[in-house]
Amino acid sequence: MKIQILGRDIELKATFRAYIIFENITGKSFQHLSTLADVLTFFYATILGSAKTTDISFDAFLDFIDENPNLRFIACIMLGVAK
Repeated sequence: MKIQILGRDIELKATFRAYIIFENITGKSFQHLSTLADVLTFFYATILGSAKTTDISFDAFLDFIDENPNLRFIACIMLGVAK
């Protein structure tokens, strides 16, 4: 899936880099995505890992999600699958 955030085109990939970023941010194992916060944090980690950057803040990411209803829907589906 390709997205554009803050003027950057990013091809999203669920990689080990994203898993490690998620675990470093949350202190939780990737296997325990149980809340919306976990799912959104993993989505954020996926963006950071795919872009290989840390210059996208979590607040900017949340603004991006709020401005894109389709992505909010995907996050809700991810939450349903994680439970």
